[in-house]
Amino acid sequence: MRLYDVSQLPVLENGRLVGIIDESDLLLAAHHSPDSFDRSAREVMTSKVQTISPQATIEDLFPILDAGLVAVVSDGNGFYGLITRIDVLNHLRKQRARRKAQR
Repeated sequence: MRLYDVSQLPVLENGRLVGIIDESDLLLAAHHSPDSFDRSAREVMTSKVQTISPQATIEDLFPILDAGLVAVVSDGNGFYGLITRIDVLNHLRKQRARRKAQR
């Protein structure tokens, strides 16, 4: 995770989302047992994941991000990705730059 500068990862099984693992999950597991580094992702992941539809709007993201969560884009057909606060900030910054360039 550190190598690729990510703080959370989806946990997939046969292409389906079964959970998410983030720095907090790893920290808590390691704190409780040094042997946690040898455990599988399934053993330390969060399995109760709030998902958002691929058709959701950017406005739908804000309550999730405001609650301190990452937006997990998934539906019955599969997992599509994660959206973080930084992703939304970058999107808004790029939109602003495009609008300025069009003037």
